[in-house]
Amino acid sequence: MDALATFEAEAERGRDQNVRAFAAKVVPHIREHLQTIKPIAMKYEGQGEGRGGAGSQSGSGTGSGTGTGAGSTGRSDRDR
Repeated sequence: MDALATFEAEAERGRDQNVRAFAAKVVPHIREHLQTIKPIAMKYEGQGEGRGGAGSQSGSGTGSGTGTGAGSTGRSDRDR
């Protein structure tokens, strides 16, 4: 379940009134952020395929890594 669906469900069916109110308040912001990021994500979708997948680094550990996935800084091993 993605973040938007989780917050929507909590806003509609949550047991705690305070949590429901908070979820209802942030749902529009989550939608806005998703609308902003979707075109960017689509632009880069699939670029990691054929190269070890997103978040992987190519090379033999000699500093030639090109990691671009979550948690990666894109720096080579020598830069760390």
